Amino acid sequence: MRMNSPLLGLFAITACGWLQLSNVAYGSIAGGIAVPILIEDGFTDDVIVEANAAFSATNGYGAEVTNTVSDSIDNLTFYQQGLPGGASGLPVNGLIMSSADSISTFQLEPATQLNVLLLESGGTYSPGEAEMRLAIPQAFPSIYFLATSYGSRSQVSGQINFADGTAPVPFTITVPVSDGGDPSAAISGLGEVNSVDGTFLAPTTSPHAIFQVALDLIALGADSHPIASIDFLSNAVEGAGVVNIFGLSGAAASQGQSLVKGIYSGLVGGDETVGSQATHGLVQLSVSKTLTLSGYVLWKGQKYPFKGATNGNGFFNTTIPLKTGGSLSVNLVGVADGVRVTLNDGTAQPTGYIHGSAFDGKKHFGPAGLCNGMVEPVSPSDPKVLPSGTGWFQTKVSSTGTFSIIGTLADGQPFSAGGYLNQDGWGTYYTGLYANAAKGSLFGRLGFFSQSLEPTIVESLTQWTCPANPKAKFFRSGFTTQLAMIGATYQPPNAHTNAFGIDPTTQPYVSGLLTGGDFSSDVWLQLATNLDSVVAGVTATSGTVPTGFTMKVTPKTGLFAGSFIHPVTNKKVAFKGLLVSPDLIGLSSIGVFLGPDEPGNLQIWPASSPE
Repeated sequence: MRMNSPLLGLFAITACGWLQLSNVAYGSIAGGIAVPILIEDGFTDDVIVEANAAFSATNGYGAEVTNTVSDSIDNLTFYQQGLPGGASGLPVNGLIMSSADSISTFQLEPATQLNVLLLESGGTYSPGEAEMRLAIPQAFPSIYFLATSYGSRSQVSGQINFADGTAPVPFTITVPVSDGGDPSAAISGLGEVNSVDGTFLAPTTSPHAIFQVALDLIALGADSHPIASIDFLSNAVEGAGVVNIFGLSGAAASQGQSLVKGIYSGLVGGDETVGSQATHGLVQLSVSKTLTLSGYVLWKGQKYPFKGATNGNGFFNTTIPLKTGGSLSVNLVGVADGVRVTLNDGTAQPTGYIHGSAFDGKKHFGPAGLCNGMVEPVSPSDPKVLPSGTGWFQTKVSSTGTFSIIGTLADGQPFSAGGYLNQDGWGTYYTGLYANAAKGSLFGRLGFFSQSLEPTIVESLTQWTCPANPKAKFFRSGFTTQLAMIGATYQPPNAHTNAFGIDPTTQPYVSGLLTGGDFSSDVWLQLATNLDSVVAGVTATSGTVPTGFTMKVTPKTGLFAGSFIHPVTNKKVAFKGLLVSPDLIGLSSIGVFLGPDEPGNLQIWPASSPE
């Protein structure tokens, strides 16, 4: 049974056009942005070793998986990023933004439970035997399978079953071989681990991939009926292919319609150069009841306002003079759940979808109060080349549905942005970074998820671009990377606890860790705190504690600041950070400081001694 995940509704943060293919296809087809489909039941095997898995000398990683992607041919299976010894694993949060079309997203099942439907080589199955059942029956113009075949390309046949009693519709898809280099890869360059002896198959030696396999339901005449389940009936292979199906995504309708009243916001991206300001921007749009509209485009680091009225067909077109010369054309067309946007400045012509709601200025789609969280790279790298540490962020939602976000990235760069939330609790943000002429950027989609009696969870998938700058303190060559953000509602302390959530009269210490920042080794700390949330004393449990360590927390917001004398330079180094929910990520705070040659992190646990 699939557990609810806060990332299930996450849309791709960039969008581009679509490609019409046959009903048996790879990549993207007519239908627009595809988002994960919630599967109630149907996964048969666990083929992903979790990042914190323990290797056993007698059992290898056998206790962590129930099968292998190869169906025990050579004991190879996938693993999560962060598994010791692994070079390129699957994202820990399970979110995959497909490289095949840059607009479709998939959500992996947790690595700790069954996470694939495995079809054996040459296997045949009766209806209901190898079946994925949707939690909510729904109609789609197209669906996408997140799948791979191990050993050889596979032809998988099955049938789509409908909730309204419509007769099942047969289909056939082709699943590429995992190491064949097919361009329909949703995620590629993956390594594998031998679940028996723990040896790794390096991605540089034999890179593997999981693919986005498209099925056009319009072409099958099956787009107007709610899908209840999908039966997989046979796996006819060209060799010894074993098929692993990791999940489904469904595409939103792409038919044009008149714009309707509401507030819309979203990112628009053009090609697979994700994060490039030359091909991505943000559109904010307000449409009135009389179909007049106003808004702005953030394009190549500049903000351009526009306003006007829709034409006789309810569409909108305008041309905006650019500050750098030339012009930008803006074309807006209504779709079922938002607005399709086409931008064209003569050098780039991205098309994408922005989402919104019939926002009336009174609805409140987000949580009251503050949400605090951490920012981590999706694919950690060499800390001298790409920031591999952790940053922090804080969000605040107003009673009218606007949100603000502030924070500090892992290289010490502060940022702030804001936007609107739609009725599903989603908002989009974009902000420029760095002071030099070729500005960088940070943009993404932010989602808030609430459950009864549980803290609100906020998550985001974000693109971070830093331009090349020979005068920069760090990362002079520049970079573009993807970030994952996760946070939760911040609960200020009560009268009997300090900001770390402890009573200093019974537990006077919290544990800290200094990493990176040109320290010769990690430094484990024991921090003495008082009821005013001031760190009054520091000792080291491993390594040498830096002198002059001070730290004070603002309990109302969870923000903290402090400094210490760096042992390499003997100069004062300042740090800033934020308290986060220990129930969510295991930490009590994350802070950022700058060493002489690389950034560093201060992490704090509520426990008196770190584990």
